[in-house]
Amino acid sequence: MIVLKLALTETQAFELAEDSDVGKKAKAEKKLVLSSASTTLDPEVDLIDSWNVNYIDKKTDELMSVTIKKEGVVSSEVSKRASDRKPVNVEKTPKYGAKKAFDIASKQKEKDFLYTILKVFITYYHSGTVNKDMWNIAFMAKNLTVYIVKVDATDGKVLETRKQKLIG
Repeated sequence: MIVLKLALTETQAFELAEDSDVGKKAKAEKKLVLSSASTTLDPEVDLIDSWNVNYIDKKTDELMSVTIKKEGVVSSEVSKRASDRKPVNVEKTPKYGAKKAFDIASKQKEKDFLYTILKVFITYYHSGTVNKDMWNIAFMAKNLTVYIVKVDATDGKVLETRKQKLIG
């Protein structure tokens, strides 16, 4: 089983993004809302040390993506956003953070998906379909099959699991 180590938690990434020059300016103008956060994990290294924190610009409908490391903002870029993006509930930190959600998803993966994992993609977002903030943990195997586990960020329940071939 893959053990996740966090050099930087999602909450720390949110705080660093908001404390950055970009974040302070956006906060002062009251135009950005948190949309999602994502990171990747290489099982060989099993350490997360950066996050991409995404904000929706309410005025221009653009998506601002900020890459965060422990030392602060590494880069930021702006692009047109997909219209289906919804803001996450920023009033409360997820009760089930990345580490807890990853542990839940890993246990589920061990039961259903025994392939060697090449990469893990971790995303925190709001699902308009079920109207919940959730974690999407995607385990990509060496045979290019992805096992996806969706975990509710408020109660830790597994909402969905599925396998998907990337090719064929």
